[in-house]
Amino acid sequence: MTVTLLCRRGADEHGSGAVAALRRRGGDQHGSGAVAALSLIPVALMVVVLAFEALAMVAAAATASGAADLAALAAAGAMDPGGSGGASPGDAAARIATANGATLVSCDCDGLPVVVVARAAVDSPFGLADTIVVSRTGRATLVAVDSPLED
Repeated sequence: MTVTLLCRRGADEHGSGAVAALRRRGGDQHGSGAVAALSLIPVALMVVVLAFEALAMVAAAATASGAADLAALAAAGAMDPGGSGGASPGDAAARIATANGATLVSCDCDGLPVVVVARAAVDSPFGLADTIVVSRTGRATLVAVDSPLED
């Protein structure tokens, strides 16, 4: 099978012939894919960095939350005369918060409920802010006891 390209008579190589028209319309696109790919690399890197930053903030929030919960329980336990080895509720809360990777910001230990505020630093190169969590203890209320021994 033979394909023949028909051109107007008298059209030169770069003139107004059909081949020249096709070249002018399409242009030379060699390397344009590489340029487009290179322009997307900074965008992809920024997305990855922001994803790692978000994960670091989630991890810091989990650390602060656990530390605040345990510190509030330690402070409530220290209010009991026999609990926590005689330490004050604020000292017990600070010790537990520090042991769990957070810093105690405040402790309202005047009575129940105990309210503790803990802060955990975001561990990332771009640590934009610390994570602060508030935790409180509540008074346990016994609703019902179903014991087979009381019969």
